[in-house]
Amino acid sequence: MSGHHVVSVKTYTKVFVSLLILTILTVVAALFDFGAANTIIALLIASVKAGLVIAIFMGTKYDDKMSLVVLGVSMFFVILFFSIPALDIATRVKEMSTL
Repeated sequence: MSGHHVVSVKTYTKVFVSLLILTILTVVAALFDFGAANTIIALLIASVKAGLVIAIFMGTKYDDKMSLVVLGVSMFFVILFFSIPALDIATRVKEMSTL
């Protein structure tokens, strides 16, 4: 186990400003219609913001490598569990009701 790491206020301020800028970017991206890419753009921006929070505020940047492995494997399975139903829904054929 590694010891406790103290993060400077300067680093927290940089991350905070980055999160604010990414939030503004999310709002600006939502104002434009990119079609099917809207969801992908929003998820990419959210992933970057989540990565900053996980790395700095949760301290995984300064943690041992086993924690990163556990985080990576868990994120892989979350993506997998969301991808399979999304693929199923995306490949369905719409049926018109005869009623």
